[in-house]
Formats: sequence, structure tokens, C-alpha cells
Amino acid sequence: MDERDTLLEAIESQEQLRGSVPDDVIDATIAALEERLVALEQVPTQRRQMTVLFADVSGFTAMSESMDAEDVSDIMDTVWRRLDAAIVEHNGTIDKHIGDAVMGLWGVGSAREDDPEQAIRAALAIQGALTQMAAEDPSLESLAVRVGINTGPVVIGEVGTAGEVTVTGDTVNVASRLESAAPVGGVLVSHSTYRHVRGVFNVTQRPPLEVKGKSEPLVTYIVETVAPRPFRLPTRGVEGVETAMVGREQQLAALQAAQQRSAADSASASVTIVGEAGIGKSRLLYEFNEWLSLAGSDVVVFRGRADQQHQGNPYGLLRDVLAFRFDIADDDPADVAVEKLTSGVTEFLGESAVDQAHLVGHLMGLDMSASPHIGHILDDARQLRDRAIHGVTQLFGAIADRVPTVVMLEDIHWADRATLVMGQKVIDACADKRLFVVAAARPLVFERVPEWGTGPRDVRLDLEPLDADAAAALTDEVLKRAADVPTELRDTIVARADGNPFFVEEIIKMLIEDDVIEAGDDEWVIRQERLEDFNVPATLTGVIQARLDRLDAAERDLLGRASVVGRLFWDLAIPPPVDAGAEPIGEVHRLLKVFEDRELVWPHPGADFVGTEEYIFRHAVLREVTYESVLKRLRRSYHRSIAEWLASRAEAPGRAAMIATHYEAAGAPAESAEWYVTAGEQAQARFANTSAETYFGKALEYGDLSAADRFRAADGLAEVAMLGARYDDAVSALRDAVAAAEETGSVGDQARALIGIAFAMLREGRSREASEVAADAEARLRAQADPDPGMLSEAIRGSASVLLRLGEITRPKRDARKRSSWHERHMTCERWGAAPDSSVPSATRSPTTTRRPNAMPKRSR
Repeated sequence: MDERDTLLEAIESQEQLRGSVPDDVIDATIAALEERLVALEQVPTQRRQMTVLFADVSGFTAMSESMDAEDVSDIMDTVWRRLDAAIVEHNGTIDKHIGDAVMGLWGVGSAREDDPEQAIRAALAIQGALTQMAAEDPSLESLAVRVGINTGPVVIGEVGTAGEVTVTGDTVNVASRLESAAPVGGVLVSHSTYRHVRGVFNVTQRPPLEVKGKSEPLVTYIVETVAPRPFRLPTRGVEGVETAMVGREQQLAALQAAQQRSAADSASASVTIVGEAGIGKSRLLYEFNEWLSLAGSDVVVFRGRADQQHQGNPYGLLRDVLAFRFDIADDDPADVAVEKLTSGVTEFLGESAVDQAHLVGHLMGLDMSASPHIGHILDDARQLRDRAIHGVTQLFGAIADRVPTVVMLEDIHWADRATLVMGQKVIDACADKRLFVVAAARPLVFERVPEWGTGPRDVRLDLEPLDADAAAALTDEVLKRAADVPTELRDTIVARADGNPFFVEEIIKMLIEDDVIEAGDDEWVIRQERLEDFNVPATLTGVIQARLDRLDAAERDLLGRASVVGRLFWDLAIPPPVDAGAEPIGEVHRLLKVFEDRELVWPHPGADFVGTEEYIFRHAVLREVTYESVLKRLRRSYHRSIAEWLASRAEAPGRAAMIATHYEAAGAPAESAEWYVTAGEQAQARFANTSAETYFGKALEYGDLSAADRFRAADGLAEVAMLGARYDDAVSALRDAVAAAEETGSVGDQARALIGIAFAMLREGRSREASEVAADAEARLRAQADPDPGMLSEAIRGSASVLLRLGEITRPKRDARKRSSWHERHMTCERWGAAPDSSVPSATRSPTTTRRPNAMPKRSR
């Protein structure tokens, strides 16, 4: 029971005492209680951030001319009940009705982060409700609604002698003016509202709007629809103050011109924005994306980001691009993921393109083992890869042929080599299409992948540090709410930042957190007395560490644990504290909101795992400094927890390498090696042989594998070596495979590895040794009570092929009847890179070593 109810109950109790207690005593007591009640119910005048909506319904006058007044009243009542419901259902409050208009408010009780979004959704719902009502009753077809929305500070309190509670202020006046300026049937919002909903709605920027009483025209936007993949993009700035980009205007103009040329000339092109950490690559991409979204032209946009966690995952960046576009989560069941991809691909290529979709899915790492469209070539990794890349080229070519297409890629210096090499091929193959690729990278990308950016219309756009004037201008832009910026403060920031925009912002955030700058809602105050005793660290790392030190213990601990996951992390993957239970998820989200407010992390679009929320550290350097602040003994425990969490999402394709890396960092060689074997097989299935060799090598390096897994790794290494014509390496790996198979007791695997050795020796001209090894394989098989017919035929053919090379033709003729079919021989020879008609030994996989491409192993751990 609250205080108001208590007072009402006390008044009622006093009334019941009349007759037994003198009236004057009761009256005095009740008067005191009522005075307290009146004071309690008075609304104090307060200033608050709110979103204000004005909606005006036009057409009532025309409709009422031919209708009875009572009927018009009933219709208006019905209309307002439907429209008011749209406001209330989106967490709004009806403030008042004024003639044919309604005023709605968001943030009356307490402000919510999504108030502006909910207000716009309510406006679209109002339009939808009116359209539906007109469809149900043709007499309402003349009705239309226009809406204006603004966000900003208001004063809430009582007005007039009746004590009516309402909101007043410039924010309310502007919202009303926006409603008047909105086109009939349109939703017009201010920039102060739009900045909170970037990425959530498709909008069109309007010409500047002159408003009486405003010294400058208003920037306004017409809201068209909800974006296909809505996600709120963070405002670029400090402490919620939106800042303009400084010093990169020429580079932005160059990006815009390059995209426009690509669209006008129907010619593919790429621009790679190159610069060191913090130099402004992401901000330039952000501004380019903002320009695209407001240009009003029909453009299809794909987005992807590489990160260090996925650097070795073949075609990981391709997966990120397509998974975000087609809403595929890492832990979607295989059939669901395939259905989403197929639906997305066939939307652009037509219903007959299911096979292309499945090929692309295989390249992305989806489990396509059950696909009837590509099942017949799952054992041919080279053909699968080549046809899948052709499918990717067809997909982007078809889209870019229909409409200008932009692919935006961030941090490609961390991208897997396979995606970038393929990406360059796609750009080159789409030479006559309107495909424009813009990527951000550190310079090392060209060392890792020299093929990138080599096309005739590919451009490298280098970002240099800001000069002193631009750095000073950026400082003034961030501090624009401060009435007077001391010259010594500006000079210190410029000198320390050395032209790095991220460094500038981090220094100012540190000053705010140390109360040197008081960041108010309307005005910032620089406290000169604190500034005199303040020292700015000389390096960016020092500034970031100083900011981390200002977090309290619980905040610092959680942020550190999140950094162990990686720059990208998920709320449910954050490991629990050592020797303590996991925090309630509500507490995790509370702390993550603190980090958002301090601009340490941002929400990230398109969570990879269903039911999780994904976040990203605002900058790679910020994550690196945070990670280094975590004690090494704690890191190992956290890495294990993360690996186990990822492994529990068993259907997540392409995560094997990440799981292995976390186990490796946890000091768990057995688990790490096992997952590296799986990662190698997944890479091999996509013909990403460099990655496969790396993973198999890491697995064998630990020496903690079971014999069966050692065979898998050695066999995989041998296959990669054979494809690269490194026959000595293949022989060495296959001898390890033979030893592992002897431990498991699998004679079929022993024979298979021996036949591979014979073939490698034959390629090196060591025919006599090859003959002996092939004979050994045959002998081991014949020694079995019930030898596998397929393997035995392979061994016989292998021996015969070697003997033919040696000129001993008697036995080959005798054993010719025992050879396997040409088809079996063709498939086996192709595995080892030989022509089907060559006389070389070959091997087929035994049932114990058959792999399911891209499938994740089932773990009991």
C-alpha cells in the first residue's frame, strides 16, 4: 500500500469515529490528512527528455457534409479509439486531443532508450489502422493522417487554474510544426529523433525546413518503412553529443563519387580505406553508409565485419556477409539455416537456383551433407569450391545487374584469405555490373593478400593522421557544448593525440569521467581548478587503461571477462567469475548498459546465436588493452568456459577453429587438438587447403590426440601435401597415419595410407620402393579373415600399377580381373590428384574415416 492509499484509509477511519469522538477533533485530523494528500498529488515541475508526437486526421469535414452529425460523432469516436490504441500499444501516453489532432508522449513515467523508435512505430501503426478502417468502411476513404515527431527536453507540470498536467517547451512546439509540415499520409521526424533510430527505418531526408522562432532551418526526414534488417546504429560522438566528421570530407566525397560512377557506368569497382588503428576508417564508413541510406536511391547493401577470432576460418567473412543479410544464426538447426539461405538466394536468382544456394551454403560452412543437389560431389572439394565461387559470383552479379549493389566490409585485415581472394574474383567477374565494394583495413592486408585490390577500377584510399588544425577543430567539435575551451586544454589534446581521432575522443572521455569536464544535458563546464592538476597519459594505451581504472570492481571484472570472448561477444558467453556463480543475466545487462553509456561497447546487429545479445568493443585497441588487464591465471579459466559454451552450440558451423583457440589459450591441449582436427576437415571440405594444413599441423603439434584423431590429422595433412606436389611431406604424414592406424587396429586405414605412400613415391620416381609399400598394403589386407573387397581391389591395382611402371607385366595381366570398376578407380585417383586413366595406385576412404563435410562433431563434454 502506497502513501496515498494509507492517507485515504486514515480519512475513512476518522469518519467512522464520529459520534464517539468530538467532531472538532475529527475535523482537525482529517484536515491535516487532506492537506498532506493534496501535497502528495501535486505534480512537481520537472525537466525531462521526452519524445512528442502530433497526429492530425484530415478529411472529417468533407465526410461530415453528407452524414448525420450523430453518425459523424460515432465514427470519430471509433477512429480515435483505434488511433489512440496504436499509441498506447507502443508504450506511449495520450496527452490530449485537440480538435482533429492527438498529442502522444513517450517518457512520461521514465525515459526508455527506444522511446523515439516506439513513437515512430506508433505513427506507422496509426497510418496502418486508418488504411485498414477505410478498407472495412469505404465512407472513411477520405480520411488521412499526417504525423510529426520530435525528441528533446520538455518541462512537465501543472498549467492553468484547473491544475491540468501537461508538457511544454520548444520540443513540443517543433513537434507541432513538423506535423503541420508533414505531407498528408506522411510521418515527418526531426534530426534529434532520427539520430536515435538510425538503421531501424528507411527514411528520406527532406530539404531544410524553415520554422518560425528558429535561427537555423531544421533537418527533417520522412519515414518510409521499417528497415528489412532493423538495427539501431549508435550515434557517433561523446556523451550522447552527436559530432560531425572532421578532416575527412575529401575522402567521403571520393567514396560517394566512386559509387556513383560504378552505378552510372554499370562497372564494378572497389575502394579500400587504409589506415592504422583509430585513424577514422570506421567513421568514414559510417558516414558513407549514412549518405547511402539518405540518398533516396534504390541500393541493395550487404555488410560484413572480420575479426581476429575468425581469421583462420575459411570463407568466414563471406558467411558473415550472407548470414547478416539472410538472418542466419550460428546455432540455427541445419535445415533452418539452409532454408533461410535458399530463400534469400532464390529471391535474386529465381526458384531454379536451389543448387547454387546449396553450393554457397557449403562454402559458408553449413552442413549440406543431406543435400540432394550437391550430395553427389561432396567428396570432390575442389569442384565444390569452384562451383560455389561461381554461385557467389552469379548471386552478386544478378543483384548488381538489377539494382546498384554496395558491399561494405570492416577490418578486412583480419579476414580469411579465402574470402578476399574470392572477393577479388567476384569483383573482376562482375566488371559490367553495378557492384561497388568498400572495405576498411590496416595496411597489413596487402601483405597477407597481395591479390586484393588489383582490379583496373580498384582504388586504395589512405587515411593520414589529422593535421594540427583538423585535430583542433575535432576537439572543438566534441567540446562544442562548453562555453569556453581553454587554449592549453585544446593544445594538450592535440599534442597528445598526434592526429588520431579516436585518441582525441578517449582523452575527452577520460576528462569527463574525472570530473574535469562536467557534461550537463545542455551545457558542459570545464573546471579550471581540476584541469591544472590533471595529467594526460602520453599514449592511447595509457588513456584507455586510465579509463578502465575508473570503473568500479564489478564493472571492470565483467568487462575483462567479456574481452576474453573477443572483440565481438555475446551476453550468454561471458564466463562467470572464478570461484563464484554466474551473475543473474539482469545484472549482466545492467553492467553492459553502463559500458554502452560510457561508450566502451556497442550493441552489434545480427546476433550469431539465437536468444543472445551480441556486443562489440568500440575499438579493437580498447578490447586489447582490456584483455591485457585480466590476470593470466584467470584468463585460462575464462577461455575454457567460453570454449565449452561454444562447443555446447554443437550445430554452429565454422566455430571449430575458435573453440580450438580458446581451449589452446586455456592450456587444454587434448581438447584443443581434437577441435583443430575438426577445423582442418571443415577447411579441407571447402578446398581451403592452407587453412586445413595449419589446423592439422596444430593438432599434431600437441601430441595429445587419440590414435584415431592422429590418423585423421595425418591423413588430412598428406592430402594437402599431395595436392601441392610436396610428395616427401605427404610420405612423412602418411607414415604417421600408418602408425596411428596400427594403434587403432584398423587394417583398412593402414592399407589406405600405405597405398597413398606408394603413389607419392611413384610420383617421385621411387618405383621399387613404391612396389614394396603397395605389396605391404595388399599383404595386410589378405591376412584378414574377411578383407574389405574394395580396399583389397585398390591394393591389388596399386601393386599392379607400380609393376607396370617397372616393366613387370606378367602379374598385372594375371591380376587385371581383380581390379575394381573404372568408376571406383576414377573417384579414388581424383582424390590424389591423378588422371583417371593413369596407372597409379589409389585409395578409397574406409568406413571408419568417412567425413561429413562441415559437420560439427558431437561432444559429450
